[in-house]
Amino acid sequence: MQATLTSQPTPQVVDGYADLHFAVREGRTRLVQTTTRAPLAVQRALYLDDGLPDLAVVFLSNATAGIFQGDRLQVVAQGHEGAKALITSQSATKIYTMPEGEARQDTELIVEPGALLEYLPDPLIPFQDARFTQTTKITVHKGGTLVYSDILSPGRVAHGEVLAYSSYRHTLTICDGNGRPLYHEGFQLEPGVQDLGSLGILGFPHASLGSLITVIPADSKVLIATLRERLAEAPVIVSVSALPVGDGVVVKALGASMSSVRKALHDAWSEIRSLRYGVGPTDLRKY
Repeated sequence: MQATLTSQPTPQVVDGYADLHFAVREGRTRLVQTTTRAPLAVQRALYLDDGLPDLAVVFLSNATAGIFQGDRLQVVAQGHEGAKALITSQSATKIYTMPEGEARQDTELIVEPGALLEYLPDPLIPFQDARFTQTTKITVHKGGTLVYSDILSPGRVAHGEVLAYSSYRHTLTICDGNGRPLYHEGFQLEPGVQDLGSLGILGFPHASLGSLITVIPADSKVLIATLRERLAEAPVIVSVSALPVGDGVVVKALGASMSSVRKALHDAWSEIRSLRYGVGPTDLRKY
């Protein structure tokens, strides 16, 4: 009997979308407008911070197991004048194997005068042969406060997948309300082409790479000195620098474990919150 050959099913491509608007209503920040398209979803805003009781906390979730080949995700969030909002994810984002294509996420954040917008997703975990592009565009108007973070892990370390992904492309641009660039970075990591463990790139093969960037209407020199002192004993390679233009700080961390990088960025967030609002970071209690 001749065997019947069957082709592998083509993965279903998703075009996810989330558009979130935060504004002050009756003395508290509300999630006043939400538009989502699966697999991206949000529930109601939560108020978890006694130190900032008007802070709206939103968990942006992906209803699937992660990001798959061909997926296109778009996230837009705007903090209107005077609003305070924190956007985070439910857990680390898994970027699955992509034998024939790639996936991407485009994010746009807008911070109006007097608003606070914290965008603090959990780390990205790229699987073997994953290809992912991430672009982020942020506009911060005068008097607004931004805290942005991202972490890239080396892969599924427990499964022996260290720098086994095919490609990770990252572009981040921050501008003021007049379109003047405050900060820009862009890079592409290709473990099969580059020696990412070499000096000048990651430095060692198991490194997790993390960034925390703030635009803040406060004295950056004071914040830089405070952050350098706070992070001096952190078990990571860390740098703290002023934004090229405007008031703000860039923290970069390389660590042998994802948890050490997360801890360093959390400590930096704590100092930023303390300087700007006199309170510590929100306890998100995810795990």
